[in-house]
Amino acid sequence: MREIDALDGLMGRLAAYQVPAMLLAFAGLVMIGLLAWTFLKAREEEAAMPAETTTEMVTIRQDVGLPEESGLLLLDVSEFGRIRTLSGDLLGLDNVRAGGLLANLLQDENEVSLLKPANGRTHGEVTLSNGREAAFVAEAHEAGAVLVLRDLTEARAMTLDTRARLEEAEARLKGRTAFFASLGHELKTPLNAILGYADMMRAGIRGPMPEPYKDYPEIIHESGQDLLLLVDDILDLAKAEADRQRLECAIHPETARQPG
Repeated sequence: MREIDALDGLMGRLAAYQVPAMLLAFAGLVMIGLLAWTFLKAREEEAAMPAETTTEMVTIRQDVGLPEESGLLLLDVSEFGRIRTLSGDLLGLDNVRAGGLLANLLQDENEVSLLKPANGRTHGEVTLSNGREAAFVAEAHEAGAVLVLRDLTEARAMTLDTRARLEEAEARLKGRTAFFASLGHELKTPLNAILGYADMMRAGIRGPMPEPYKDYPEIIHESGQDLLLLVDDILDLAKAEADRQRLECAIHPETARQPG
């Protein structure tokens, strides 16, 4: 009887632990199922992602890099529009990174089609997301394209500055031209009077010159003629700078000897 009572007690204790053990086993099966589903779901999502978004494809390659001070941004872009590699000057862009979308770098995402040459090479200008204007050259390859972007903001600012300086120089040149033209005319009036009086003295209209001064009218006339030629050169220069060059016709000796 004692053995039967002991067996009944053991069976009762086993029955008391049976329900918790079954619950633990069921919970374990549920956890295993969740882990398996999560793993399979992750594999499906990874398989659905384009191959170029993997770590291996978006690693920055330093062997083809450009220095930051180059003023150029070099991008290797996949056919799906993702940046594989980048180097050089970031052109003030905060959102440029390996693995990112090329469209995110542009103010107008529709312009991304300009940066994707179907084959060969293309070039043009685009507006970056930070508002800067950039020139680009894109060359297609088997897995996408290589792009080189150059910021035009500083270059255009320099162009505007150069244009302003050029306009200022042109204004000064016009002022100098007007001054020379006025000076030339002001000099010719008294110079012609001097030459006229020198010719009168040379001709002895008012009588012969005293012996010590008889050579002076000739010297005055020759010097006046030289000065008059110089004034004419100044006037010609002023006219040339004012786009009013005086043309003088002359017959070339070889042409004059031709018959007919």
